[in-house]
Amino acid sequence: MPENTSPERYLSKKELLEFCGITDTTLARRGEPAPDVILGDIRGWTRATAQEHKDYWATRGPGRPRKKTR
Repeated sequence: MPENTSPERYLSKKELLEFCGITDTTLARRGEPAPDVILGDIRGWTRATAQEHKDYWATRGPGRPRKKTR
C-alpha cells in the first residue's frame, strides 16, 4: 500500500467558473476545456488545465466591438 499520499484534487464546474472569473453562460459560449477526469456524470479539471483555459481566453481580447448607433 502506498505511503500517506493525499488524493488528487480536481475542480468542479462551479470551482472552474470561480477560478476563471466567468459565468456559466460565458463558459458555454467559449466552450469547456476537456476534462482531466470523469467520475460518472461529473467532470473535473486540474488547476493547470483551468489556468491554461483562462490564459487562452485572456489573450483573445474582449471580443468584437459594439456597433455604433447614431
